[in-house]
Amino acid sequence: MFSLMTKLFFAGVFISVVPLFIYQYISFEQSSKTLQLTYAKELKHKTELTTLLINQAISHRSSDLNIIAGGVGELLSLKNYKTIEKQFNNLALNKNDVNSLTLLDKEARVLIASDKSRKNISSEVRNILTTYKSSAINEVYLSELVTNNDEAYIYMIKKMIDYDYFLVIEINIKNIDLLLSNFDDEVNGDKAIYIIDKNNNIIISSDKTKKIMASFTDIDKLNSQNELDDRIFHFKDFENEDVIASYDEISKFGFSEALGWKIIASIPISVINKDVSKSLAINKKVSILIVIITFLILTLLSRNIVKSIQKVVDVANKISSGDYSARVEDKNTTTEFNTLLIALNSMADKIQNRTNKLEEQKLLLENLAHYDTLTQIPNRVLFKDRIEQAIVKAKRHKNKFALFYIDLDEFKHINDSFGHDMGDEILKVIVLRINTVLRKEDTFARLGGDEFTIILEELQDINSITVIADKIIDTIKKPIDINGNVFKVSTSIGISIYPKDATDKSNLIKYSDIAMYKAKSMGKDNYQFYSEDMSNYSYNRIKMK
Repeated sequence: MFSLMTKLFFAGVFISVVPLFIYQYISFEQSSKTLQLTYAKELKHKTELTTLLINQAISHRSSDLNIIAGGVGELLSLKNYKTIEKQFNNLALNKNDVNSLTLLDKEARVLIASDKSRKNISSEVRNILTTYKSSAINEVYLSELVTNNDEAYIYMIKKMIDYDYFLVIEINIKNIDLLLSNFDDEVNGDKAIYIIDKNNNIIISSDKTKKIMASFTDIDKLNSQNELDDRIFHFKDFENEDVIASYDEISKFGFSEALGWKIIASIPISVINKDVSKSLAINKKVSILIVIITFLILTLLSRNIVKSIQKVVDVANKISSGDYSARVEDKNTTTEFNTLLIALNSMADKIQNRTNKLEEQKLLLENLAHYDTLTQIPNRVLFKDRIEQAIVKAKRHKNKFALFYIDLDEFKHINDSFGHDMGDEILKVIVLRINTVLRKEDTFARLGGDEFTIILEELQDINSITVIADKIIDTIKKPIDINGNVFKVSTSIGISIYPKDATDKSNLIKYSDIAMYKAKSMGKDNYQFYSEDMSNYSYNRIKMK
């Protein structure tokens, strides 16, 4: 026969321990699932950001290559090789990711190169060029090359239409490697991010010890087994450990499936569960204390314990469903249980803070993608979107709008003489001045360097355009004092009008650019409206070069 004390002891142990073990299991599973979802969003955000930056870099360089190819063709016909070399050097100097720009003949011999030490090309690049020539294509061709020194390059090749020559841009993607190094600051734990090529070989990895992952061979199959979200899945890595991973694909550019890279970010589930275990470690101590307390005053505390557990479970359920603001507000009379509630609230605070941080980073990245980092006005990407919107609105309401193409005269001389830092300060002053002239609804954007555009919408008459143009010229030419150095800057402005001059984005930009060069040829502090005879002038000017 067992004594009542013994029965009460075992009854208290059973009544208190079993529910607590169940509670710990539920809390662990729900907290683990919540953290997995949070990390999954972080991983997906990282892969999408990396994909965006790589796509933008490749797209911009491809555009540069097409533009240069058009100009080089004209210069080759005039045998103006010095100007070609100067253009090559300017591109390599102004683009941080461009190692070199080279003109090759059909035998892959170097004719002109931005890197004067380059007398010939490597056998690997020669093989890439041979593949390109055998394909008989004219668009920009992309290929990657990974050397024995773990250096990764992208090569862009463009065939000259009228010559048996080839333009080759060499891009070192170390800047992407630097981007991956910041991954440690954004996702806690033993995580990794990889860029793999179409043969499933790792090109760049945030973890330098991991070179090949056999699981990547079946990545297309893994994508169909996602459990959390699109392109987020569970799989076993090369160490046979369960991980959560996200992936994205680099857009296909140029010939066939050139590049075909994938971005993969992963974190072991064991790392996530370890964080959960740390957060819930206090439960073990609380369980022992509750067993002792239940044995002494079981009747008095049982209802309070059940009620407190229910509140914690309710909050855990809310957190797992995405309500990161849920908290346990009531204080418990038991110090140890109250400590558990504080730990749970602290975990919820950390999850909510991480979510808020992700939202802030998203807003920051959107700002970086659409606004110029120096002047904080719209950049080329946002300008193109705004002009497309302006065309749609003007067409719908049958309105007119004007496009200004602004170029500062001889601004390169200031940069060369006083340095780019001084030039940047002058650009910021000029942007502030121009903004005082414009309306809030006008779009003022920086295309790059000392080139700006303005979209003036809902125009009533031509006089309002000339008034704005005069004000811009007057405000720019006022002396600018930078640390005791006084500068006088002049400008040339070209103006095209929708729909009078053109009804599409490309021609509006081109015609305002042509008008700007016409204004520049007529002297400083001048503006010109586009007219059809300017196109002939522009063509003749290019031929004379």
